[in-house]
Amino acid sequence: MIPRLRNSLRLLLPLIMGSILLPTYAAEEVEKIPPEVRGTKTGEFYHGPIEIWATPSHKQAEGNFSHGLPDGKWTFWDAGGTKIVEFNYRAGTFSGAVKMFFPPMLDPACVVN
Repeated sequence: MIPRLRNSLRLLLPLIMGSILLPTYAAEEVEKIPPEVRGTKTGEFYHGPIEIWATPSHKQAEGNFSHGLPDGKWTFWDAGGTKIVEFNYRAGTFSGAVKMFFPPMLDPACVVN
C-alpha cells in the first residue's frame, strides 16, 4: 500500500473502529490479511471511486479519492453487511454531518421512557 493511501485510510479508521467488529486472536499471532483496495490509480495516488474489501465477500467501505485524499461521500458496513455510517470528506478533511445507522433495538429514536 502506498504511503499516501495508508495515511488517507488512517483518517477514516478512527471514526469507524468502534463500529466494526475486530477479530479476536488466540495466543498465537495470526497473520493479518490487509484489505483489498479496488480503484483507479493516477500515477502513484488513487483517484476516483474506490471500494475496500475486508474479504472477497465483505465490502467494508466505499468512497472517492481526489489526488490521493478522501473526497466526497464515504459509506462503511459492518462484518454482517449492515450499513453503519456515512460521512463526507472535502480534500482529506471531514466535512458536514456524520450519519450513523443503528439496529432497531439500539436506535436512540426507538427508546421508550
